[in-house]
Amino acid sequence: MKTVPIIILIFILPTILFAQKDILSTIPSIGSQTKDFIPEGYKELFKTQGDLNGDGKQDVALIVFSEKEQKDTLVGIDGNGDSTKTIVDIKPTILITLLKQNNGYKLLSKSPKAVSYWSINEMLMDAEYHAGARIKPLSIYKRGLSIYTYSRDNGWATIFKAEFKYVNGNLFLIHTTNNYYHEIEFCNKIKKYPGEYIDRDYINYLAIYKTILQNNCKLTIERKQLKKQPLIKLDSFSINLYKEDFDN
Repeated sequence: MKTVPIIILIFILPTILFAQKDILSTIPSIGSQTKDFIPEGYKELFKTQGDLNGDGKQDVALIVFSEKEQKDTLVGIDGNGDSTKTIVDIKPTILITLLKQNNGYKLLSKSPKAVSYWSINEMLMDAEYHAGARIKPLSIYKRGLSIYTYSRDNGWATIFKAEFKYVNGNLFLIHTTNNYYHEIEFCNKIKKYPGEYIDRDYINYLAIYKTILQNNCKLTIERKQLKKQPLIKLDSFSINLYKEDFDN
């Protein structure tokens, strides 16, 4: 099977993160309208509604971004294990979740690293998304929230999904999936494309790795135990670290 080049993002140098801390402090705890929670200089990129906490009211999750691009150095490791440094244009992005109240909204979370502008924008510009054939960047289900990213490159597709559950006034990461697959050839016997499919269950501390070979559609499955650790809150979740293994 063709090897999919994977770059693990380690960190973005502090310039933007420090600036975003100041921006986060300007987001109010309550507001009458969703626009009251959008910081000055930011615009709405995507918004969805649903019941986050199970009270039957229409809560809101929205992604906002700064129109002012900033250059920063992205440090990471490529598929060969070599360190990389890349100068990139960054549009600071914030994921905000709001609980519906009788007279407006209450801030639930504000996450400066949970979503990427470029990834979300690529999804929204996809023709198949507009035709209803692609997933949305955010989805609210009963007492939970899902974040999706989707990208294509030379016939290979990458889909990432992170699921958060509302518990005791916070949203906690409970499950992630990483799917890297070749969209050209379909394996009819197992109803999937060749590639790698990774599921991580942080409630039961279990990871399942599925690999489907491109030449013969052979499927291999490996199960690993994850390290027991506290569940991550949405506020602390970083999309750049989702490929990191937490396996024993």
